[in-house]
Amino acid sequence: MASCSSNAYQNAVPKDCVALASVEMEVLAAQGGGDNKNMTNFLHVEKVEMCGLDFSAPVYLFESRDGDFGFCSKVADADAMKDWVEQVLTKEGVCQVREGRKGLGFAQWNDSWLMGYSDEALLVMGPVLPAAMAQLQQRMVKYLTQDEEKGLMGSRLKEVLDSMAAPVKLVSRLSALPSLVTMPFDFGVPKSAGENDAYLSASMTLKDNMLLVDGSTFSFKDKVNEEIQNAQKQLKSVEGRFFSSVLDSTAVYFVANVEGESFLQLIRSNKGLQTLLTGANMALDMDNIIRSMQGEVTMAYWASYKDDKSFAMAAQLRDENFLKDVDYWKKSCPKGTRIETVGPKAFHFTGGDTELFFGVTDDKMFYAGSNEYLAPALLPDPSSALNGEVAEEIKGKPLSLCMNVDNLALDEDEGVSAFHSVIKAVFGDVTHLVYHLKR
Repeated sequence: MASCSSNAYQNAVPKDCVALASVEMEVLAAQGGGDNKNMTNFLHVEKVEMCGLDFSAPVYLFESRDGDFGFCSKVADADAMKDWVEQVLTKEGVCQVREGRKGLGFAQWNDSWLMGYSDEALLVMGPVLPAAMAQLQQRMVKYLTQDEEKGLMGSRLKEVLDSMAAPVKLVSRLSALPSLVTMPFDFGVPKSAGENDAYLSASMTLKDNMLLVDGSTFSFKDKVNEEIQNAQKQLKSVEGRFFSSVLDSTAVYFVANVEGESFLQLIRSNKGLQTLLTGANMALDMDNIIRSMQGEVTMAYWASYKDDKSFAMAAQLRDENFLKDVDYWKKSCPKGTRIETVGPKAFHFTGGDTELFFGVTDDKMFYAGSNEYLAPALLPDPSSALNGEVAEEIKGKPLSLCMNVDNLALDEDEGVSAFHSVIKAVFGDVTHLVYHLKR
């Protein structure tokens, strides 16, 4: 009975959530994570314990089936928590108290988030427009008063989460996550799979200012899961062919060891990668180029300024037979597009909002980029080198994605800059995020 009581706050997380993460704040802090100053500033208190929440118990983050994002924490001192919400946050102008329902307290946080609280749980959900607050409040009343059968303890995502060991754990439908996050893990998901069939489980740990994310793609449907596992077996270990070419300004760096046809399937299954090459595909047979790849391939993105989408790509080739088709591509360019030769086996495609420089080196390496400077940027260069600690984590893995956290802060996209702020607040002085696909 005591055990059930201590976990009662978990019932406020809906059983049918599509994404679920748990964060053990005390364990994370012991590994060097968490920025107490940022946390106290965010909570508007001098000490974290003054808010009445119990951070010795896991904090849960989730996405509901309706698309709302949520935060759920255990309450240690109900009176202190209510005073924090109804007095401290209200006086600071952060919150506006709303009328309670069924013995539950409610407050509106910054006009777009709703806080609901009982003696056991604090639930924060949103973002939502002011006109939809009443409807969200009704759902939150339901969540805060439901039993174990309808709460988190009855969720199959919670079962997967409990099988993992790490201070930060995540289980989610791939379709519920941003394409930038899912890019390394889309590999092998069959076209026959429904939008809600593929899932990601990921455990996160801190090491040497790096946040290491070990992720696995799976499905609760046996047939789909078998196809995913068989496809991922095709990947070979990365040896580091392009580790000497990552510029310090790189924000996101992707590396894998692939066979062309399987890499093409990865691109087709990822909206972000697909959009990247769609414009060029109007005049170039990008599918044929990608099929010619065999060995290591890397892609890099730089922080976005205004509408500038800076990227580069490099890959080892099985052959360069597609170069025989360039003259045909030039003649058959759609109206408003063109391809011109700018050097030996080097070309420039332009059309509308799309611009791509691409070519092939004498030692059979394909390169491409969004401008003339970046196109060859990922070709091996002894004068540049990937961070040594990051390289060690990537080497030997089948597929990885690395993010330079500090460089993400330069991005003008509000979502990206907010992501940077959250990473720093929760994980402390993290410089890199390294995602691995774990087979």
